Amino acid sequence: MMRHSVEIAEVAGQARDSAAPTGGALSRGRGCLIPLSQKAVATVCAALSLTSIAVPGVAHADTHGPTIVKLADPGAIDVPSGQNVTLHEVLSEPDGLYRARFVAPDLDVGAGDLDVLTDDAEALCVEVVLPLLDAAALDAARVVVSLSAEPVPFGVAAPEVAQTFESFRIGDEACIWEAF
Repeated sequence: MMRHSVEIAEVAGQARDSAAPTGGALSRGRGCLIPLSQKAVATVCAALSLTSIAVPGVAHADTHGPTIVKLADPGAIDVPSGQNVTLHEVLSEPDGLYRARFVAPDLDVGAGDLDVLTDDAEALCVEVVLPLLDAAALDAARVVVSLSAEPVPFGVAAPEVAQTFESFRIGDEACIWEAF
């Protein structure tokens, strides 16, 4: 423990002309000069987590990540490709970012026509997501629409499940596609 205190004092007093201080980088804190315990980091992270959003007509699930908003009965949704699509969930994140996650059991990202998937994502943004957010009086700056062949928990890697994502900037009540 004393070794970290010495390293921190030396780093704070030396000119930073290299990527790492002599003897290597600090083992904790990514260069932060204030050593925090794991409990303190967890407390800070919990304090910065998202707050609940009460949306009329939707059920809310409490999580430690983005706020999850689920429709009570999403039903089938029409898209240009004609595939069967249902709304799985909408996630709310800071700065007006919303992630609308849809399930399309017949999704085939290897079919080669990615324009069809982009058209589906844009239709979902315009016809489903914007009306949902508008009805709940929520102001979106950006919407990420994802299509997945089956429900996958947010943030979990599932390489065996076909998935596609499209990002849209919201302006003048329209979904404007963003390349990323």
